[in-house]
Amino acid sequence: MPLFSLFRTAAVAALLLTAIPGSALSMFYPDSVLVLQNENALLAVTPSVGGTVVDYRRPDGPSLLDTRWEVLEEPERIPQPSTNAGWVAIDGHTTWLAPQHRWWAQQDLVPDRGNWPPDPWLIYGEYRILEQTPERLVLQSPESPVSGVRLTKTYELRLDGSVHLDATIENIREEPVSWGVWSNTRVPVSAHVFVPIRENTRFWREFSTSSPGRVRAWDYEVVDGFWIPATRELPAGLEGQVGKSYLEAEDGVIAAFIEGDLFLKTAVEPTAPGAAAPRQAAIEIYSHLRANGDALLELEMHGPYRTLTPGELNRFAETWRIVPYPGPEERSAQMAFLRSVLAGSTP
Repeated sequence: MPLFSLFRTAAVAALLLTAIPGSALSMFYPDSVLVLQNENALLAVTPSVGGTVVDYRRPDGPSLLDTRWEVLEEPERIPQPSTNAGWVAIDGHTTWLAPQHRWWAQQDLVPDRGNWPPDPWLIYGEYRILEQTPERLVLQSPESPVSGVRLTKTYELRLDGSVHLDATIENIREEPVSWGVWSNTRVPVSAHVFVPIRENTRFWREFSTSSPGRVRAWDYEVVDGFWIPATRELPAGLEGQVGKSYLEAEDGVIAAFIEGDLFLKTAVEPTAPGAAAPRQAAIEIYSHLRANGDALLELEMHGPYRTLTPGELNRFAETWRIVPYPGPEERSAQMAFLRSVLAGSTP
């Protein structure tokens, strides 16, 4: 990489992790990034790489998303859509299809491809801009020969700084395909995450490792109506902790406290228990934390799983909201603040 690019990449990474005015921030984004912005929030999206959301923040606040800016600064590293495309993590917020175990099962181009990576046409393809205004962006993916769908993403920044996100898939084949829409938002691993659950909410955990004793399952607690993942610190002597939790949470809300902000991710129409794709759940939280510094935290939601006839649509919509949090980092204080926000007593 040229020396100038190295300096620029380092500058972007540093600035996007700090609180600086949005007007000054925009000039540091890669050229491929489009920005929706008002006095309350900023949303940045890259149409050329899967329509990925790469930043969401208050104009004077920290980024709430975990994005690999060094990859966006070197677009030649990003795979081109093809049946043999590899995987390069971009993170930020993206849309997958569900279920994961059938990602490559509804095609006959490469029958032995397995179940990874996600559809390259949807996550790496260049999206057409169908509509662009200061507060609204509508993007459309290429037609995917792997999944048999076309994906349309709509991002709408509202006056209060909240964002409405809509992801709609259309069956482009002449025969049925079966998919659900999967929303995947990556946030800093330092985030304190809470999922409101009810007394009868069903949840379970998935964990596997080739290093038993050195890598352990990522744990969680249930406290006063909230499912709460364990501390983000890696205990001494462990090489890592990893795991995924599945929650049939009826309220469709994930909350994350991130550096003085409360980030709320809310399903417009929460998916009913059992309505998500096979082996999936309405809400999923994935995390890994390794001693070498590799870390990831994903806040995931699923829309209903449906079999689509030719031309039929399936969609998932959600809202994002930022609420400044003036309190301490203690769990009890964050839970009390979150309750007041969910009850509507905090603006």
